[in-house]
Amino acid sequence: MICGVKHTNIHDNLTLYVYAVARAAVDQTMAFIRNFMLLLLALIPAFLLHDIDTHKLVSANNELIELECHNTETPELCMECLKSDPKSQYSDEIEIARIITNCLSNHSKHLAANMSGLVVVVSEERLKAACEACSGGYSRAYKHLSEVLSYLKRGDYDKAGHSVLIALKFQLSCQKSIKSQKWSLPESIAYEMKVYEDLSQDAMRIIDRL
Repeated sequence: MICGVKHTNIHDNLTLYVYAVARAAVDQTMAFIRNFMLLLLALIPAFLLHDIDTHKLVSANNELIELECHNTETPELCMECLKSDPKSQYSDEIEIARIITNCLSNHSKHLAANMSGLVVVVSEERLKAACEACSGGYSRAYKHLSEVLSYLKRGDYDKAGHSVLIALKFQLSCQKSIKSQKWSLPESIAYEMKVYEDLSQDAMRIIDRL
């Protein structure tokens, strides 16, 4: 009988020990889940607030872009240029002027290359010289547009606008030179020159408002 009692006590103690270990494990798991849920509940409002703030910022900047472009001569072209740069969603007035200037710089680079290509194609010497002068003019325009970015960064908006005007004058000189030869430019180049002129006007209008 004594052995039976001891055996029963050992079995009961072992059962209590296993139960205690299992209960402790359950308690730890529940505590982890509870803490995780509290952390999740604390983070969700932050994520939601970030999304709301980002949406408001993008919406506000879209309105700013529309306002700035509405005050130009070619608002659709202005917006097309700005929308091509992802940074425009988070831009201010100065950044908008910078993006427009970058569009102009890209067009001046393309036009310099296209005019250089025409030098090889055309045969008449005076026309060849005119195209070569145009290519050089657009290359110089590109340098002046690079200066615009520096002036905008320094807050010297008068010089920035003046540099855009100088860059535009190189095209006006090119057009006059080509026209004097009574020769029509390829349609694609003529179109890009029109875009360049329109964006120049847009850039000067936007910079003038800074």
